[in-house]
Amino acid sequence: MLIRTSTFALAVLTVSAAWAEPLILSIDTAEVGESLVTEEPVIRVRLSDESTTAFGEFTERNIGLQVEIRVDGTVVSAPVIRESIFGGYVEITGFNEAEDATGVAERMTTDGVTVEVEVLGD
Repeated sequence: MLIRTSTFALAVLTVSAAWAEPLILSIDTAEVGESLVTEEPVIRVRLSDESTTAFGEFTERNIGLQVEIRVDGTVVSAPVIRESIFGGYVEITGFNEAEDATGVAERMTTDGVTVEVEVLGD
């Protein structure tokens, strides 16, 4: 299932010495698929060109840290950033059922929805 949207707000908060201002990103598409490794459902998100750079910088600054990905306040994933992600494609894992992933992907691409990625504190 492919879900398209022209723009999508993704607020990204970073933690360093102090809280940073939210970074607004836009999503080109969100597609539900299957992990090639685990065969579990995943959401493949394609970022816009300008968001690709911003998200890459965010991941580069936060390697080794755990983040929460929230859609309208609901945590959908809490991964640890293992490497910089500059390619513009993000895969969200942790879904047991394809229907759950589809519901999240649809919510993520709905106008006016808030998606936040926040570094978890110690």
